[in-house]
Amino acid sequence: MLKLLVVVASLFIGGGMAMEEPRGADGFSAVAAVDPGANPEAQLDEEPQEVSEAPAYRVDDLTFLYLTHEVYLEPYVSCRPKVLGERSYVACWNETYSGRSPLNFWEYDGGDFLALNDPARVLAEGKFASERHIGEAPLPLPLDIDLDQLERAYSLMM
Repeated sequence: MLKLLVVVASLFIGGGMAMEEPRGADGFSAVAAVDPGANPEAQLDEEPQEVSEAPAYRVDDLTFLYLTHEVYLEPYVSCRPKVLGERSYVACWNETYSGRSPLNFWEYDGGDFLALNDPARVLAEGKFASERHIGEAPLPLPLDIDLDQLERAYSLMM
């Protein structure tokens, strides 16, 4: 038992195991060969960008805006991220014993929150107008943004 602890401890302290390059079933390296004469930026552009949820700290920032600007009478604000299609969204609402407020839909785009529906737009033009990372999505909304679909998707989460 003591030997096992010593071996595990030495792995964590820096005596780690030598890692071999992964090889496929054909015996060749799984690491892609890179053309030294090629433009590295062009190689990066070829790979499709996968959309991910807004980072938790940015969702917390948005929630904090709702609380500091006292958007709702009671401080029970929920903001949740979700990816639908090729876009990252955050919905915020107020939940109390008497019910739930209308959902405020925001698109998370490159660190900014863009208001999508009327309740969010009212906040973006009013209470959040001086906030640096708040804006409004241009109208008309792109065809791939379906507010009814967003409403259904978030209703399933609640």
